[in-house]
Amino acid sequence: MVVGGSEEYVGAVYLAGLTALRSGADSVLAMAPSKVSWAINALTPDLVTKKLPGEYLRLSHWKIIQPALKTADVVLIGNGAGIKLETQKLLRKIMAEWPGLKVVDADAVKALRHNKISNALITPNRKELAIL
Repeated sequence: MVVGGSEEYVGAVYLAGLTALRSGADSVLAMAPSKVSWAINALTPDLVTKKLPGEYLRLSHWKIIQPALKTADVVLIGNGAGIKLETQKLLRKIMAEWPGLKVVDADAVKALRHNKISNALITPNRKELAIL
């Protein structure tokens, strides 16, 4: 599963999802704001999308994402999510409450500053590493 995307960063979830497929994942569910999901659907039939209401990820999306996590082996989180406060709250909640394997990238790395996390591979670039 990939959780990310925002109005400004549509391609990040698309590229992350395709990379997961090319790396051997059987299937990838992209959980993203609706416009991002529709763009992904237009670009490829290979990624399954869940269209979350609104233009950005919000804490209220947890009730939609949480049940879907039960079917995920790994969640890739943060690609193109942005740094809005509501988005950061959702990313922190996923990282803290989901016990499964996580790949924390991009904007989710920025959300880690005050968050406990386990079972995670964190992939910061130089700027994100400085933030950590």
